[in-house]
This record gives sequence, structure tokens and C-alpha cells, in this order.
Amino acid sequence: MHRPMDPQTASTEPLIEVETTPQPEGIIATAVVDNEHDASTHFAFKHRIFSIEHCRFALNGKHKMPCFYIPMGELMVAIELAKLQQEFNIPADSVDAALLLKVQKGLNYVPEIRPGDSIPREILDGSASWSVEEHHKEAALARLQMELIFWLNGMREDMPPLQMMKNMQNSSKGRGEIRDAHAKMVQLLRLDDMKVSRDRLAQVARETTYIEALRERSLKLGDILQKLASFYTSFKKEAAFAAEVSRMQELTRRAAKQVNERFVKCDSVLKEILKVMNDVPLAVTAIRQVRDETHLDLKKWDDYFARWADIKIERNEVNEKLFRNFYRFLAENYMEQQSWGSGKKK
Repeated sequence: MHRPMDPQTASTEPLIEVETTPQPEGIIATAVVDNEHDASTHFAFKHRIFSIEHCRFALNGKHKMPCFYIPMGELMVAIELAKLQQEFNIPADSVDAALLLKVQKGLNYVPEIRPGDSIPREILDGSASWSVEEHHKEAALARLQMELIFWLNGMREDMPPLQMMKNMQNSSKGRGEIRDAHAKMVQLLRLDDMKVSRDRLAQVARETTYIEALRERSLKLGDILQKLASFYTSFKKEAAFAAEVSRMQELTRRAAKQVNERFVKCDSVLKEILKVMNDVPLAVTAIRQVRDETHLDLKKWDDYFARWADIKIERNEVNEKLFRNFYRFLAENYMEQQSWGSGKKK
């Protein structure tokens, strides 16, 4: 199991960027290498440096550089992985070097990795390593069954709210349309029986469950925009502050637009339900790409989702600090940059 990062520890540990790091012989001499796990499924490192107590991997700094953290007295030293491999003589063709490459990929999916942790499932088999709730599963299946009904009737409408979809699909008419759609799939795709068609739909629904969880999570961007609008309305007479809030609104809208475009991309795949049912592996690949890109993007927001959920519409020292940090976060991630050589934005 992955161990979640302690927010308090993460925010208070002094970090040191180092160019070269001598091996802490005093610590390594007492370390015991853990050989319990298989390197094909776990971060089962062999070098003794990875046996130091409290060591971990995490992203460091605004550029999110993958680093290895080791305690040095009262300090926590951050070493870039390339320097780590060089300084501790880890051969490029070794198991440890291969695991370090997986660490770099793995930090896209989990906030931290410790030696001995299981490798994220996204790397092992493409499935998601984070959990969803029952209503996400219901939403995923209902949306796909709605696509079946649209396809059967040859007429597309706006996707209804979840409860309305469930009511429609649980009615005798809805159950009949879903059954007829599966029967038509069997005929067109030359499947063995309707069980095969239902199994294929269920397989796709298992993947889109994560899309529905992310879709719900992305609504928190809208909550932040509402709070920003309230701040703008309440303090619009304070020109400098109102202008700052306006810039934050613009950048947050840009972030929300990027996320929504990914959902549109996924939904456009699902609208071609006959193609989806004909080639489930291809559809799953497209869905997982959207899932991983969106999850990685929204993961950056987790700290701010929590902070904005509790904020009150007032100007005080705490909120002023939040605004400064939030604007810096938005600028680093969503500000368009001007390319002076070409005169184009990138």
C-alpha cells in the first residue's frame, strides 16, 4: 500500500537542493536492506541508501522535480534522481536504475513513494490506483446505457441528470430499450449472445467510473470561481485588489476549460458507442489517457480545494497569504507565455 504524505511534515521539512552528497556512512552502516518484495510489483531497491529510515521520493519545487529525500540531522535533504544514481554508483542496467525510472512515472499518480511501496497500478497494468465511490459507478453505467438508448433511437439529446437517467432506465420502457440495444449490438457485431454485449459495456463502465469521479471533483473549480466572484463583488471598489481577483478568475477559468476539454474528448469517444463496443481495448486506452491527464492536473489543486472550501469572504492576513500563494500557483501553471522570437503565445 502507498503511504500518504503527511501534509504537516511536507510543509515544515527544511529542503536542501544539493549538487553532490557524501554517503552518510554512519546511517548506512546500520541499515538493513529489505528483500521481502518483488521488484516487478514493488519498489524493492537493493542499494543500502534506500534502507535509511524515513527516506522517500517526492516532487520538489515549482518545477516538480522528482527527488529522493533523506534525513540529515534536523534537515531533510532533497537529491535529484540523476545525481542520486551518479553519486551512489547505481549502474544504469541495474534493477535499482529501472525502479528509479518507475519512481519518476509513479509520482504522477501518488504524492510520495517510499522504498518497499507497491508500484502504482497505472504503471503495472494501466488500471487506476485510486478509489471511487458507488455513485460514480452508477453514473458511469447510467451514462453508457443512455448512449445505448440514443444509438438505438437514432436521436441524441442532452445527457440527463443522474437520477433522471436512473428513473428512465429502471422503467419498463427504458429496460426494454437497453435490452433491444444489446440485441442489436449482438446482430451487428456478430457476438455470441447478449451476455457478451453486456460484459463489454460493463468493462467500459469500469473505466469511465474514474472519469465520473474526476468530473465530480472538477466541480470544485467552479466553487472556487464562485468564491472569487463573491470577493470581486464585495471589494470591487478597491481597484488594486479587484484587479488581482479578476486575474485569478481568468486563470482559474482557463484551468477549468482545460479540464472540461478533456471530458469533452472522452464523451466524444463514448458517443460512438458502436465503435466502442466493437473495439473495447482501443476505447479503454483513450479513456485511460483522459483519466491520467485529468487526475494529474487536478492533483495539483488538492491543497487549494481544501483551503477555498473553508474561506470566508473577508480581507484578513490569512486570506491575503492565500491569495499570494494561489496567484503564484495559477501563474506557474496556467499563465500563457510569450515567445519573443516568434511573436506567438505558447
